Amino acid sequence: VIEARGWRMVVINRRGFGFNQLKNPTFIQKNETADLDFVTKRIQEIYPHANLYMMGVSAGANHGANYLGRVKSDTPIKAFVGISSPFNIGRISFTMKHNTRGFIFSKILANNMKDLYRFHAHNPHFQNIMKAHKLNVDSLDRKLDKQSTCWQVDKYITHKLGGHDSVYDYYIDISS
Repeated sequence: VIEARGWRMVVINRRGFGFNQLKNPTFIQKNETADLDFVTKRIQEIYPHANLYMMGVSAGANHGANYLGRVKSDTPIKAFVGISSPFNIGRISFTMKHNTRGFIFSKILANNMKDLYRFHAHNPHFQNIMKAHKLNVDSLDRKLDKQSTCWQVDKYITHKLGGHDSVYDYYIDISS
């Protein structure tokens, strides 16, 4: 139905997410929007007369809103729909521990992130990123096992991989 109406869909996974192998030594970066900016501009080059619309759900909604906030009007995106965006990632990550559903969700997200880091652990690019941030690849499994919530995983490793000084800086940078 969508194709019959002339629409094309593109799904974008953030670099290193979606269990895709890293192809260069960049994983979670300070400017989380560079890849999204590249893809939208590339699509516009290929289809110069196409209207581009963006939709994101949850973290994808935050990512899209963050992108549009950074690029302002310098984008080919005509409209954006964000569904259930966690606008303040730090506050959400920290406060999830105060209610049962949030705590369970935080543990699930933490486990998914730990699985993602373990997936990349043997990738030479990921190993170089770890070394550049003074993280020990050999002790990754053991240390990840001790982190049980999003906040703990982000405080232990995620903010460092992105080149942030603290988990707070990381959350401010990625929040929309």
